[in-house]
Amino acid sequence: MSEHNAPCGEHESPDATHQRREAEQKAAQEYHETAKATDTGQMPKLDFSTFVMSLSSTVLVHLGEIPDLQTGKAAVNIPLAKQTIDILGMIQEKTKGNLTCEEERLIRDLLFELRVKFVQRTA
Repeated sequence: MSEHNAPCGEHESPDATHQRREAEQKAAQEYHETAKATDTGQMPKLDFSTFVMSLSSTVLVHLGEIPDLQTGKAAVNIPLAKQTIDILGMIQEKTKGNLTCEEERLIRDLLFELRVKFVQRTA
């Protein structure tokens, strides 16, 4: 089996795997402590729906449907819009069978709407 096809961590020595896991745990713990200390309570709840909606908003920015928050101007960037739509499609495929009915419906409907808008913008 090549390194590309090996299961995660199979090509690592046991010591390297242990060190990597310890470093990952330490980084995660430090992140959560820092994030908790800086939490202002103003961010929306982080869940699958919020994540997908955030990506769909990014597509709308790249399609020029809504202005960029930093510049206040609408700008079209078709390659980035396509890439983000493709990412949403990949997420839909990779999460099949692991979503609630509401989440499945959300990503399906968003992808439909975004693909239609993409075709309209590029036609």
